[in-house]
Amino acid sequence: MASDPTAKDQRQPSQQIESVKIFSYPKVIFLWPTMVFALICGTGMLIVGDLETTPEPPVTPEAVEVVQAAEEGQGEGAQVAEGQVEAEQVAEIEVPPPGARRFSSWQNIFGAVFLIVFAVNMMVMSLDFPRFTLIAVILFALTLTFLLLYLASQGVDFLSPLTALSRHLYFAANAGFFFAIAFIQAVMYAIIWATRYLDYWEIRPNEVLHHHGPLSDLDRYPTIQLKFSKEIPDILEFLLGLGAGRLVLNFSTNDRVVTLDHVLFINSKEDQLKRLMSQLQVRIPGQEV
Repeated sequence: MASDPTAKDQRQPSQQIESVKIFSYPKVIFLWPTMVFALICGTGMLIVGDLETTPEPPVTPEAVEVVQAAEEGQGEGAQVAEGQVEAEQVAEIEVPPPGARRFSSWQNIFGAVFLIVFAVNMMVMSLDFPRFTLIAVILFALTLTFLLLYLASQGVDFLSPLTALSRHLYFAANAGFFFAIAFIQAVMYAIIWATRYLDYWEIRPNEVLHHHGPLSDLDRYPTIQLKFSKEIPDILEFLLGLGAGRLVLNFSTNDRVVTLDHVLFINSKEDQLKRLMSQLQVRIPGQEV
């Protein structure tokens, strides 16, 4: 039995795309890992407490009395000798260096992790990492790691200077600082999300609309002979920015090229545009297409 053409026509509209809206976001959206780690570090600081004071070596009351007696010249010789022995025993108590304890404290760990994430985030925003460049950086990091492991197996001690340096490094901030960073970024993202409709593109089967300006100014372009291409100039931004990429619109009718950077879900937008362009139909009066 032949299929019902009416039922087929009823299924087609549900699969059609009426329009595709394309938003171009600023590059600051790739700072969201810093906001996430600011919230994590702020929560951790609420748990472990604020800044830690430098611990002082323990001193017994007997040692204090002996020192005072020696300064004032009081006491018998035997008592002084006994006090000197107790003082030497107190001096022999092993106390971890203040720098080492401060470096391994949770306050310093949270601060160091936040700074590392922030530094990596800024590097991703400052430099472009195409596919081959990213592979080269990974291979260089692996080569350097194996080289350091080989030198360590040959008896080269390069950890001692780093350990000595770490005693002088102390990065700490209270929970309010981390939460303030996260709050500022959250407000910034909210403003970006709310104002994205001030400048965006809408592609329809028969025309392309450019909405811009606070009063919703509108520019119209024909969809006929519209060409578009997708580019992923930075693979790290693609991973951090929810599949962000670059979309290039080429209007052959007026020789205009529009470049839209940092378009989220670029693969999905490309698929929608392909389906939209495939729906483009031309009807001639008196004929059925």
